[in-house]
Amino acid sequence: EAQYSICPKNWRLPSAGSSYAASEQYNMINSYINSGTWDDSDPGWSYWYHVTTTDFINTPTSLAFSGHYYSGVSGHGDHGGWWASTTFNSNYACNLHTDNIGYVDPRYYDDKKFGYSVRCLMPRS
Repeated sequence: EAQYSICPKNWRLPSAGSSYAASEQYNMINSYINSGTWDDSDPGWSYWYHVTTTDFINTPTSLAFSGHYYSGVSGHGDHGGWWASTTFNSNYACNLHTDNIGYVDPRYYDDKKFGYSVRCLMPRS
């Protein structure tokens, strides 16, 4: 788990979990994906493909292809990433990764230097 959070007090980043079944990011977006195919042929790397992007853009999740920042803004309008609280190792952390050609991976990981978006969750009741 991340040592610090960017979220407001008592709010939190979703967890990517130790598996897809345990991933809050998977569970958050799964109910809004009404198209595409889930590929879990490689248990270490599963994802949806051929997803109609409006499935998750025009829903209560309202995810946008905000791109990322590394050495400049890149990918705006093409892909999006939302950090999870789950770290992969000292240099990488998990994120929900999407693109405009229908790829969605709820447990993707990238260099922590990337500037992805965040989606904070309300406190658990």
